[in-house]
Amino acid sequence: MTKPVKKSFKTWYKGHDKTYIKRKALGYAGWDDDKGTKANIDRFLNAFSHPIVSKNSSILELGCGAGDITIALAENNYSVTGVDISETAISWAKEKAEKAGMNINFMIGNVLDLSCFSDNQFDIVLDSHCLHCIIGDDRKMFLKEAKRVLKKGGLFITGTMCGDFYAINDYENRLVVVREIATRYIGEPDSIIDEINNSGLLVHDYEIFEKENNEDCDELFVWALKE
Repeated sequence: MTKPVKKSFKTWYKGHDKTYIKRKALGYAGWDDDKGTKANIDRFLNAFSHPIVSKNSSILELGCGAGDITIALAENNYSVTGVDISETAISWAKEKAEKAGMNINFMIGNVLDLSCFSDNQFDIVLDSHCLHCIIGDDRKMFLKEAKRVLKKGGLFITGTMCGDFYAINDYENRLVVVREIATRYIGEPDSIIDEINNSGLLVHDYEIFEKENNEDCDELFVWALKE
């Protein structure tokens, strides 16, 4: 079993903003192209069809990006708040929500510090492809804050990269490192599940979606409860 990275590495989470600026200029749907965005929306909506998910729940989405999943959930009668560190992504998400005629609370914020939210505030905390961007001990902070803002009996859902990936270049720590900046932690599924359980959340169920090609990565979905 591969354990999550313990060593300290350089991170630059705000660097995601540059990527959003470039991709918006290139006409992307969001972080991904139209096909990738639709696939992500479909997969996350499918995660909300799990029997453990209560309808009409209040949701905090961590790493909401350009807001596509947030808007899709709002269209399915969930009350959703989206948080992302990228100013460009949040501005883009607000544009999309306005165009869709939807009033959604999108906020610029750091997922490692959710102090703007109260303890026990949300029914569901959703990690929509954010956790694999969080490195080292920051992952404990991420999960601690996610647990704190969940109501008792609330649900944490994550969709995160896992397993083998061509871009991993620090195999000991399961990291993708670009110009000395650690950009992704892509752990083995068992290791990620252990992280979540060790945070005090109780993993109720999980599912692994295998990659479709060698340029892609397996994806782990986890449903975990705050007791």
